Amino acid sequence: MKRVGVMAWLLVFLGVVIAFRAEGSPTVRAGRDNVLVGPKEEIRDDFYGAGSSVVVQGKITGDLMAAGKDITSKGEIGGDMLAAGQDIKIGGKVGGNVRAAAQTLELEGAVGKAVTAFASQMMVRPEATVGSNLLFAGRTLEMAGKVEGNLRAAGEKVVISGPIKGNLEVSAQSLELLPGAEVGGKLKYRGPNPPSISPEAVVRGEQD
Repeated sequence: MKRVGVMAWLLVFLGVVIAFRAEGSPTVRAGRDNVLVGPKEEIRDDFYGAGSSVVVQGKITGDLMAAGKDITSKGEIGGDMLAAGQDIKIGGKVGGNVRAAAQTLELEGAVGKAVTAFASQMMVRPEATVGSNLLFAGRTLEMAGKVEGNLRAAGEKVVISGPIKGNLEVSAQSLELLPGAEVGGKLKYRGPNPPSISPEAVVRGEQD
């Protein structure tokens, strides 16, 4: 798909979201190039941004809705985050839920509630935390962070090297539990190959 086509689709997506959320008065910034919320900027409302790149370094007290080729959030989001793009990086803090669709998705910050992700590749860094459940659908998930709830994943390859407080449910071609992986609840796996579980990984519940 050509870049123009991708951007056109993203802008339509953002327009539909805005139309359905018209009861409020969000801050909207859209353009062909970069959209920036600077490090000293505070938006006391919801924020909708669309452009070639969307970068949030400041504070948004409401929700963040972003569409673009590259989306980066390094600031503080008080509400939910909804994002669609090619490459998405989420750092800083998100107080609510995260819903994201991307080719590459990287989570290295703190999410207060749940994460729902559709991505070809998702990486949850060791410093990242998810305050509730993590739901992933795509090709590859590398989870080295901390999940306070359950983790459900469907894809080709799932690699776990961080703690999951609840259950782990995976449907994939392969599942690896590396040193540092800890499942507080049950492990349920569906796939053509048996899971690879390190002797240093911990599964406290039943394995199915």
